[in-house]
Amino acid sequence: MLKKFASIAFANNYGYAYDSEAWDYNSIAFLDKKYRMFQTYGDGLCQHSGDWPVAEEYAIDYLNSLAVVLLQDEELAEHAMYGFQTPARKEVIEFAASLVYDPKKDAGYGKARYYRLQHRKVTRNQDKAHDDRYKELHQYLDGSPESIFSVMVEDYASGQDRYHYACALRAWLEENRPKVYMEMPCRFLKWFKESTHTAREFRDAHEACFAACQIVEDRKRATMHIENYRRRVEAGTVKPIEEPLLLTA
Repeated sequence: MLKKFASIAFANNYGYAYDSEAWDYNSIAFLDKKYRMFQTYGDGLCQHSGDWPVAEEYAIDYLNSLAVVLLQDEELAEHAMYGFQTPARKEVIEFAASLVYDPKKDAGYGKARYYRLQHRKVTRNQDKAHDDRYKELHQYLDGSPESIFSVMVEDYASGQDRYHYACALRAWLEENRPKVYMEMPCRFLKWFKESTHTAREFRDAHEACFAACQIVEDRKRATMHIENYRRRVEAGTVKPIEEPLLLTA
């Protein structure tokens, strides 16, 4: 799927695109490789260059601009919705939080513990040192937000997934470990030079996209129910209630 759309803030120079087939081995995406931008030289959405992943300094404008299109394009909203839903499950966060290095029990030959995130399993079986599916529980795993996050998130995770994981972790900590402080997700990830104001702007832009997708989904569901009722009316299967309901005070 390829959808091009205008930038709200930088329309004189750039256009944006959502390209589900985009793949670029030569560049690193700040959020996701399907989020693209290109040069227009102010010529509407006429593309005057190749495209590239949306850079950090344009991410907020991209998401706000995308939200405008999501409200209007049901096909795009249905496709993009998955990108705005967190992949982090509560049990994964709880498992990652449980992995805390104990120098009295884990230090020394033959004492190392190994964990496998996918199966949420921990073992002292030293054969796992040679099993790529397992990772060693090192001393930097101290139960801090940074420690938990490092267990949860794979190295190949996209920027957008990393943001989702950070949001989910912060919410979990607030509910389960209120004394453990974690910064706003963007500041935690050290995005936007750790600016609190910009972090809030990104959060709002991301929520705008999620809300836009949700509106389209809710509208589609409402339309379905209405149309089902219309069909029953046309088929003559809708009849008045024989005894009107009595309202009681």
